[in-house]
Amino acid sequence: MNVKNSMNWKVARPSMIMRETTLCLQQCFLLAAVSPAKPPESPDEEVDDPLYLMTLTIPQLFLKPLQVMWDATIFGVFNQNFPLYIKHEDLSEIAHGGQCLSISVIQLWILHLTETSVRAGNSDVYGFLEPQSIQRSGHSQFESESYIKSWIQSSKRDVYLGAYLNSGHWQMVVILPKENLVVWFCSLHNRPDNYLKGIINSALKGLDDTPQPKSKAAARWIVVKCNRQKGITECGYYVMHWMSTIILGSF
Repeated sequence: MNVKNSMNWKVARPSMIMRETTLCLQQCFLLAAVSPAKPPESPDEEVDDPLYLMTLTIPQLFLKPLQVMWDATIFGVFNQNFPLYIKHEDLSEIAHGGQCLSISVIQLWILHLTETSVRAGNSDVYGFLEPQSIQRSGHSQFESESYIKSWIQSSKRDVYLGAYLNSGHWQMVVILPKENLVVWFCSLHNRPDNYLKGIINSALKGLDDTPQPKSKAAARWIVVKCNRQKGITECGYYVMHWMSTIILGSF
């Protein structure tokens, strides 16, 4: 895993990032059983375009959101009442742009990457933090810290990737617990906020890999020098691109 050595990580141009991740997202929506309400009777060449097919579902989802069947326990969330709904706004964000990607889109993306990692035989290497469970909104600091700690202790992966929504801006954290190391990605080049640093540092310090957790040194943080986004809504695409790059090993 070379994340910690990627101090000068340079990614593709923003337009390329948005294009490739949008194509992958379109496939994710189609695989999630989001199908057109009324497919054209005589398909032309455009009908095979995932974006075209996806836009046909927007009116259908306007009437009723789609509940994606997922097992949140693969992200360490042991709550039966933890649904994942895809709404028409989620597809509109991808089809038309102009808005930050929703948390449902990110959840669907990490579900897709988890399946990709399993198929590649890396299920014991990579894990994901469920994005809703580490947000400041709706959770106490203790709850988020306890979630991270228990998930790392129970799953014992080498690397954990987490998408973090901070004031409407998606950022990414990569945790390597065995090395007590955290790698930070932000397409606006912002530093990690004190809330996230606090819950991650406390979770890592509290892991049961040492008989005296209080004496354990604080985690080391590395801020990756990545390309800067030029607009205001591309942040989610950057996070998805970084995640897939790490999972696929295409540094």
